[in-house]
Amino acid sequence: MSGQRLRGVRRLGTGAALGLVVVATTAVMGLGMIRGADARSTDQLVLFQQSGASALAVEGAFKRQVQEWKNILLRGSVEADYAKHHAGFVAERKEMAEELGRLASLVERARPTRKPAMERLTSEMAVLQQEYDQQLVGRATVPAADARTMDAALRGKDRSLSEQVRAIAAELRDEAVAEYERASRSRDERMRLLTEVLMVESLVGIAWIVWSTTRSIRGSGDAP
Repeated sequence: MSGQRLRGVRRLGTGAALGLVVVATTAVMGLGMIRGADARSTDQLVLFQQSGASALAVEGAFKRQVQEWKNILLRGSVEADYAKHHAGFVAERKEMAEELGRLASLVERARPTRKPAMERLTSEMAVLQQEYDQQLVGRATVPAADARTMDAALRGKDRSLSEQVRAIAAELRDEAVAEYERASRSRDERMRLLTEVLMVESLVGIAWIVWSTTRSIRGSGDAP
């Protein structure tokens, strides 16, 4: 093999190796960026899902508390029944308050624009709880006549709060769906761009190999 041909082969091998390194580096870096973006999207999606689940938990605990309130009014004339339903009322309020605090923290991270709505919900919920306590303080039973008065004083106040919780839960559920769809579209777009870049790099590499090979062949043919 002539020296010129040997140099051509070496140059061809070096170029091919360099091309492979460039393509591989681009692929690794591109996939790393895609994985990083996927992780951020997944974290946000999980946050929306947790927030939505927490909102549903608040709604459920509050519904059960309201039901215990109604049980107190309906059956509280008997001391044992009053004690039973009052204990349930207090337990559901504790669960609801804990979940409401968790929801406020999650919403502040997942959906900061909903923070004022959460603050209003928390404030109005606290006011209603105080009104419940005012009606129940010092009681061991609720006679029928008192039950009608207590019902009239607070009737319907729970509906507005339930609607607020449902609205927040629905918005967070919609946000979770939108985030999933956005992440899927973004990932597909990044994969498409990475594929196009790799194809261009590969074509450039192939073109260089063809050019270098042709040049080597011509050079060896011209050699004496």
